[in-house]
Amino acid sequence: MDVRDQNSDDVFAETPEVHERNLRIVVRVIAGSTIMFFFAFAFAYFYLRSLDSNGLWNEGDVAAPDGYGAAIAALFVLSAAAMSVAFGAAQRRRPWLVGAAISLLALLAAVLLQAIEYAHVAFAPGDGGFTSVFYGWTLYLGVFALGAAYFTAVLVAEGVRSRGSETQPGPLPGSEETAFYLRLLASIAAVAWVLLYLL
Repeated sequence: MDVRDQNSDDVFAETPEVHERNLRIVVRVIAGSTIMFFFAFAFAYFYLRSLDSNGLWNEGDVAAPDGYGAAIAALFVLSAAAMSVAFGAAQRRRPWLVGAAISLLALLAAVLLQAIEYAHVAFAPGDGGFTSVFYGWTLYLGVFALGAAYFTAVLVAEGVRSRGSETQPGPLPGSEETAFYLRLLASIAAVAWVLLYLL
């Protein structure tokens, strides 16, 4: 049998460098799509608020609970910060699993707290322009956060599986990109907090 036939799978195998580059490109494309997606809500917020047709922007002058908004934004920021710290520790070949686990728990807590908030708001999605933007923005932020939580959970699971191994070569593929995307979501959550809760 030809040696080339034995190694035919190796021909199509990606090197670690190519794999990391592909991950970096994919996450940048997803990040750009995420920015454009939430830009639509920001545009709707400013457009509907400035237009205020027939006083329907915020009919009844409703407001979202400030405490929930601050806590949710803080959890997104904590998740991003913990994953960034975990990635930095992994680059220095220091323990990073705890930071990644904190990041995952904070992200899931933010989504759970957002769901709890819906039970404590005194308005429905169809009560005006503000309420429509509020529900759309916060609901989809939770959906995007669950997607990010999946990749964070994969990193945590891989860290648990290889815990104690001396052969683990620094950060896992995708940890830098996960930290980058979580920082983006934290920025979007902070903007949502300012627009939907403070203004």
